[in-house]
Amino acid sequence: MPRHEIFRPTDNESPGLADLTGDGKPELICNSDGFFGYAAPDWNDPTKPWKFHAISQKGSWQKFTHGIGVGDVNGDGRNDILEKDGWWEQPVSLAGDPVWKFHPFPFAPGVGSSQMFAYDVNGDGLNDVITSLNAHGYGLAWYEQLREKDEKGEFNSSNI
Repeated sequence: MPRHEIFRPTDNESPGLADLTGDGKPELICNSDGFFGYAAPDWNDPTKPWKFHAISQKGSWQKFTHGIGVGDVNGDGRNDILEKDGWWEQPVSLAGDPVWKFHPFPFAPGVGSSQMFAYDVNGDGLNDVITSLNAHGYGLAWYEQLREKDEKGEFNSSNI
């Protein structure tokens, strides 16, 4: 069977596959060359290398960056990208590869987390964030989303 390289480099330890764009097909969620973003295939020829779409300005993210996930944090029907220092809000349109709005929050200060999930833990209709506290250590946290009517993504931490 032929081998096909789809994308390089992925700089974080735990890239994920998720339908970020809402087309029913998965994208590779990762860091690459100092940017947060995702790589998407050309479904007309999936053997071609995947195209990277940066969602952030260039930052200090590097090889072995910890903590990344996908989920609809603000309830607008679009998946956002989670990272150890906050979350990136997906804009209404992805045309032209816009920089996404960043909402800072220390989900896993220090060493960083590993996989991250947006899930409504307490059934209040708001997706919370679940992640590890240390990528290579112990500890799991649930960050409860608290907000008033028109606010977006305020969190409170609760250890599980």
